Amino acid sequence: MATVAGSLIDRSPAKSDSQSLAGFADRWIYVFMAGLFIVTVLVGFIPDSMAKISAIAAGQRPPFPPVLHVHAVLMSAWLLLLLAQTFLTATRRIGFHKQLGMASVGPPDGCYRDRSGANHVSPELGRNAESAARSGPWRDRDRQAEGR
Repeated sequence: MATVAGSLIDRSPAKSDSQSLAGFADRWIYVFMAGLFIVTVLVGFIPDSMAKISAIAAGQRPPFPPVLHVHAVLMSAWLLLLLAQTFLTATRRIGFHKQLGMASVGPPDGCYRDRSGANHVSPELGRNAESAARSGPWRDRDRQAEGR
């Protein structure tokens, strides 16, 4: 049965427009989404960041902590890596995609490794996360949902 069914499949190299469009979309949708992530981040962060930078320049607020700069650099690098990796895959440069992927393996954002190779969360990042969890606007909403 398999040989009969296999001989009935059209193996012609010419594809219809819908199949070539589907192949194009399958390859490039991830590049498009990675680009959309970057645009979303820029649209979301630039207005607020510019206002905060102006307030810092006017002396109305303290400067950003160093951990915030580190976070911004690492996350920007990660988004650019995502865009590069999806582009390399879409253009079928799989060998370079694999090499770049292996070269980029490292500790996650906000973590560092000790000599034994164990990952640890940065103490400053941990304090900021704890204080945000205690004081966020969602705290009141969660308490109402729990009936407190």
